[in-house]
Amino acid sequence: MDNKQLAIKTLTSAIVIFIIVKIRQYLEELSNCGCTSPSFNRIRFLELLVIGLIVIQYFTKPMAPKPNLRVMGAPLILKIVLPIAIILYLYLAYNTVQFSKDANSNETCKKCTNKWEKYALYVQAFMYGLSAALLIISSAILINYGVVNINSAYGYGLAGAVVFLLGLAGTTIFGGSINDLIDIVEKNTVNEGFCGCGANKEEKKLL
Repeated sequence: MDNKQLAIKTLTSAIVIFIIVKIRQYLEELSNCGCTSPSFNRIRFLELLVIGLIVIQYFTKPMAPKPNLRVMGAPLILKIVLPIAIILYLYLAYNTVQFSKDANSNETCKKCTNKWEKYALYVQAFMYGLSAALLIISSAILINYGVVNINSAYGYGLAGAVVFLLGLAGTTIFGGSINDLIDIVEKNTVNEGFCGCGANKEEKKLL
């Protein structure tokens, strides 16, 4: 990667992270005007994970201009990151739909949420949802035609999507919520774990 490509990559990553940080601040401040919902906290947590993925992607060696699809995904990091990214994107898109409902649930929330960050979140969720859908479809096609094998990063990504969709279907049919997993992870990380360790109540509010 030459200096120009590195500069573009750095600038793009910085802009995206800045927008995500503003979205997180926006969601946190909604409670000040009496507009609250569990979806707000979930999206804030998911956005934190998105920042982590951006940082990982930034330091990951870029693909060759003409990658060999039969061996693509062999690196362990790609096999881990791709399924996590697909699941994370699906979770973000799913919770943004819920956010849209909550944001329009009453006049107070409509006025409170009507800021540019709301539309930035919608655009982000649409792009991530579309990216996840394209990755799932392309993975299924490539595996079906034998271009890549099930043990590739594509296979791992497709497996992650299947797990998410089965979880969504199961919780829809039998009750509960697919967000239960996010709530558990958030409680044991942001609230009690690496972000909350040693912090007092006021400090945890800031997190």
